[in-house]
Amino acid sequence: MITMPEPPFPPAVVVVLVPNPPTDIPEGKQLVWLNWEWIIRDPKPGDREGYQWNWQHETKSWIESPWQVTTDSLETDQGTNSE
Repeated sequence: MITMPEPPFPPAVVVVLVPNPPTDIPEGKQLVWLNWEWIIRDPKPGDREGYQWNWQHETKSWIESPWQVTTDSLETDQGTNSE
């Protein structure tokens, strides 16, 4: 059961009313609150080197994506500047 404080609320309290979560969650699934709705989904798969899994809400599925490669230095054109 979800309880909430009685009005008037203290100034630092923000109350967002949401529907009660589903209670019939299949074994091996997880219940999460995302983008203003309850989602029953598979747990996040394990990441592998160079890749990570990201939740795509549009398709309600995990998508494996490569890690972005970044460097601490930038290569610059050493040519002359012709203005």
